[in-house]
Order: sequence, then C-alpha cells, then structure tokens
Amino acid sequence: GTDLSAVGQLDGAPHAEPRGDATLRFVLDNPESQLDPLLRRLTQAGGRIVDVQITRPTLEEVFIKVARGEI
Repeated sequence: GTDLSAVGQLDGAPHAEPRGDATLRFVLDNPESQLDPLLRRLTQAGGRIVDVQITRPTLEEVFIKVARGEI
C-alpha cells in the first residue's frame, strides 16, 4: 500500500479518510495551494492516482459545522 505518513507533513496537514480498497478522501483547507504538493507526495510514496475530484461544501454543510462549533 501507499505510505500516507508523508502527507501529514504537508502544510495544513490534510485529513485523509480511507474509502474502500483504493479510494482516499482528503479534506483540504486550501485546495488551490495544497493539491499539487499532496498529489506529488502521494505519487512519491508509491500511490497511483486515477482520478481527482474537488467538491466544495454546501451552505447547509457549512451551517451545520458552524452550529456544532466545528468552525
């Protein structure tokens, strides 16, 4: 498998969530500046990247996080 320890050394320390056998979901604070270094580290660690999708939280998701005190 891919060693994800190098990912934790990136600025903003993206949060990785395994999704099944071959899928990871990363939560990035600033994807515009964090995505390139993240992909570089993953490939250097032996990962194979097949697809990248960027999704932004909906207003409802942000509201729920604010209401819970997570933001």
